[in-house]
Amino acid sequence: MNDKTFQRIKELTELQGTSGFEHEVRDYMRTAMTPLVDRIEQDGLGGIFGIREHAQQDAPRIMVAAHTTVAYLKLRL
Repeated sequence: MNDKTFQRIKELTELQGTSGFEHEVRDYMRTAMTPLVDRIEQDGLGGIFGIREHAQQDAPRIMVAAHTTVAYLKLRL
């Protein structure tokens, strides 16, 4: 794993994301996604969506979704 990937994983896993208090993760994702999309929308449950428009109305539509649950195992060496 290169240093850039390691730092990104470290940064993401250090964000507070306890159920009901996911605002740090949401803010991080909003900042990361904003330069890549035309607009960001948020639903009533706090999910955020990056939307890219296309000039052609009948262009194919795609959706990429993710939900991550991370568990840690601490080993004693």
